[in-house]
Amino acid sequence: MARSSLPLLLLCLPLWAVAVDAPAQGARRPAAATAEQPAAAAELRRERQPVRLASVRVRGLSASQADNVRAQVGLFQLDEADREDVGRGRMALLLRRAPAEVRRALEPFGYYAVDVDVQVDETSAGLVVSLNVQRGPPVRVRALDVQVEGEAGTDPRVVAAIEGFRPRLGDLMNHGRYEGGKAAIARELAARGYFDARLAENRVEVTRADSRAEIRLRWESGARYRFGTLAIDGSHLDPGLVERWVDVEPGQPFDQDALLKLHQRLGDLDYFGFIDIRPEPEPDTLDVPVQVELAPARRNIYTAGVSFGTDSGAGLKLGLDRRWVNTRGHKFSSSLDLAQRRSALNTLYRIPAFAPIHGWYQLGASYREDESELVDSEIAELSAARIGRIGDWSLALGLHALRERYAIGVERNLETSGISTLVYPALRARWQRYNDPNYSTRGFSFTGELKQGLSALGSDADFTQLLLETRYIRGFGERNRVLLRGQLGRTFSSDFLRLPSSLRFFAGGDRSVRGYGYQEISPLGASGNPIGGRNLVVANLEYERMFTETWGAAVFMDAGSAFNDGRVDARRGAGLGLRWRSPVGQVALDLARGLDDPRESLQIHLSLGPEL
Repeated sequence: MARSSLPLLLLCLPLWAVAVDAPAQGARRPAAATAEQPAAAAELRRERQPVRLASVRVRGLSASQADNVRAQVGLFQLDEADREDVGRGRMALLLRRAPAEVRRALEPFGYYAVDVDVQVDETSAGLVVSLNVQRGPPVRVRALDVQVEGEAGTDPRVVAAIEGFRPRLGDLMNHGRYEGGKAAIARELAARGYFDARLAENRVEVTRADSRAEIRLRWESGARYRFGTLAIDGSHLDPGLVERWVDVEPGQPFDQDALLKLHQRLGDLDYFGFIDIRPEPEPDTLDVPVQVELAPARRNIYTAGVSFGTDSGAGLKLGLDRRWVNTRGHKFSSSLDLAQRRSALNTLYRIPAFAPIHGWYQLGASYREDESELVDSEIAELSAARIGRIGDWSLALGLHALRERYAIGVERNLETSGISTLVYPALRARWQRYNDPNYSTRGFSFTGELKQGLSALGSDADFTQLLLETRYIRGFGERNRVLLRGQLGRTFSSDFLRLPSSLRFFAGGDRSVRGYGYQEISPLGASGNPIGGRNLVVANLEYERMFTETWGAAVFMDAGSAFNDGRVDARRGAGLGLRWRSPVGQVALDLARGLDDPRESLQIHLSLGPEL
């Protein structure tokens, strides 16, 4: 029922009054009627006066329901110009239609017995319209029958889509969830190669009196198609090289995921600027030939940029990436990073590798200098590795030869300075998933690295070192995130003091315990100088709130220590930060205070890049 404090009858009353009071043609009007002529003229003038709509409000609904009402009710569709002068006739029409429009807008949410009270208040600013909604009892699903007949009825992926169908028995009859569940089953049928599947029955019956909904869906899947021949055109590499990355064989049951993985694998090779994979089902044979169209990417990539970090200082970065050295697919890359307190030159040569794991043979050479208030080191390193992927795991197994000159602290002695030569194999594994590479709201990563120094290979010291790192990100609401980070490290060696600074553990800095300087947290030697520790424990907890699309703030608490065997002397730091989502990644500016005897009362930390 609709109710109005400004009766709708008044909107139409002036025209009705003029029609009734108009004398018949040729009739003589009584003299008394002449006194009513000014009133009728006033009503006509009132009819022509503009009607301003000040606001429209909807009450009694959830946010999503109210949004759907605003999208479908005509009163909300008026722009600013229309609101200034709606017109009385148009206003009466919009008010009359509003209850039915509200009811239609709420049906997708399972509400079919909706009562709408339309209230109109006339104010000095214009008309204020309130739509007061009582939703009534919701319609719930009381009968549900979803079936896929034929070969797909036992397909595990299709069965999982059926089991995941929503709404379930007893749920609200939400039409959006219903359409989404139906579309998910149809997508899975197509992705699994049931291209002849058809929806044989599609019925939803709603009994308003009982608030009851019955759903019946039935597909006939038909036969599953199989992969046919796969043709690759446009490759600039040796014939047959790209085909070695293809694991789709003719005669295999069709699976869209296999093509998605192929697209990802070809993209990861970084040879091609254009990749188009087209399956072309043939109903007569139930085959799906696949056509792959490729185009070369730009061969050479040159990069240049500036950098700044509180630990490294201002710097310049230069890079060269040659995507293919020859038609056999070899690659070369080189980078130069010159900063105030940290510099590095790296070169890398990669050769394609195949069975048993697709990936690369990798040869590397690097030279690094690291100067901080506590540590001064120069490192030359050669490496040879085999890298690849298994599912979401990135794996690398290599042999490293390292020569390092190092000095820790001000005083120089056998435990804080020297030259070390180390030869060791290393295994590195990394697993990660996220929903956005630059600004993830759901993400997890795990990295583990194992190094084994062997004097039998020419190393100055025997050692075993394990380092684990994990990161977790979880968003809630539209603008909030919680970030957790943790590190665990352990070194086993009877020759620990012969290990250089790069293989000793330190804590402190913008990627460790904030509120302390870079590598500030460390065990002290006999002379009182920091010498690095055998063990590492670091934990970070951060809450972030974005106030706009690009700007936000964070509050954080860090704790950790680098220590030798025995009690963990954990240091704590806390602070506030500013966050900016720049075009090249998130920039974090943190002001932190160490809570356990830091060298300086406040530390400023600046970092750039994704959290994972």
